[in-house]
Amino acid sequence: MVSKGVRSARLYVTALGSYRMYLNGRQVGADVLTPDFTEYRKRVVYQTYDVTAMIAQGPNVIGAILGDGWYASAMSWYGKRFFFGSGPTRLLAQLEINYRDGSRRVVGTDNTWRTSASPVLYSEIYGGEVQDARLEQPGWNQPGFQDDRWTPAVESGAPPIAVSAQIGPPVRVTGVVQPKSVTPRPGGSYIFDMGQNMVGWVKLRASGPAGTRIRLQFAEILKPDGGIYVENLRGANATDVFVLAGRGEEVFTPYFTFHGFRYVEVAGYPGTPTLASLTGEVVNSLAGEPTARLATSSGLVNRFYEVGLWGQRGNFLSIPTDCPQRDERLGWTGDAAVFWRTGAYNFDIAAFTTKWMQDVLDTRTGEGAFTNTAPNVPLM
Repeated sequence: MVSKGVRSARLYVTALGSYRMYLNGRQVGADVLTPDFTEYRKRVVYQTYDVTAMIAQGPNVIGAILGDGWYASAMSWYGKRFFFGSGPTRLLAQLEINYRDGSRRVVGTDNTWRTSASPVLYSEIYGGEVQDARLEQPGWNQPGFQDDRWTPAVESGAPPIAVSAQIGPPVRVTGVVQPKSVTPRPGGSYIFDMGQNMVGWVKLRASGPAGTRIRLQFAEILKPDGGIYVENLRGANATDVFVLAGRGEEVFTPYFTFHGFRYVEVAGYPGTPTLASLTGEVVNSLAGEPTARLATSSGLVNRFYEVGLWGQRGNFLSIPTDCPQRDERLGWTGDAAVFWRTGAYNFDIAAFTTKWMQDVLDTRTGEGAFTNTAPNVPLM
């Protein structure tokens, strides 16, 4: 309850896993895939949000959706959950409200919070996400919702790791890509060509009967017969599934995964999709536009330069990944060393560099040696 004038309000959040936070039904901040990928055996970072304008007179409700994220997803081509051994996914949040009369109130996560299953049935970084909109509970994150059937949250002991403030730029949606074509395929599926290899996800719009299952599979190239080529993804399923609730036009994006792709095969779509049925959202940790532009008399050279920018957009996502599409997406130190000077010319990556250097330091062995990847994902 809020009955006095609010001077300021700050919300501090982190998770072992990945979260989306809400206050009175609105998403807190524009960050996605939070918190950052770090060396979870040693450190997790928290995010700070100014929510002063979101605090209402009367009842207020804080809610979150929690998923596996980097922490609990199977990593590398071995498909092992390297960090999950330190315990289940967990959420830690604290709301601090300062009132105009000088008083202060702190509300934090504890066993008075309540939990329920969300419409996200499955989510992994490599595997994609499955959402069933029929399981959505309208108003679950707003005042007045009846949570009598929800279960109390279970308090968990804190693991022996550092909790640090975020020092790098957050992962956000930084651009939008419109598909260039949509082509029907045998069997009733459709292939969307985004016209650009990109990293992120798609926003899908569809209307249909409850239970309609729409499958989206992502790929970088096509086979000679026009179908999508996914063999290069190795063990990464790279597939999202959305089940309609049957409530008119529905809009879907994933919460806890991302893809590297140019093509999207859509199967099970109710009716015939159009170019307006799907939009690509570019996701990365690069705030702002490139720091410089190159224009020459050679169209080929200009295209090479643009490809380099898109390559950086696709791989500077919380960590400097080696690739954004297959069952790897790791912070290889060798790959980074080769590219870092170019990357620093292209974008302002000072804060991103500081964050990742902390990951590199956190991965040192007991003998002081550095590992192949940071955060460290053992590859043997």
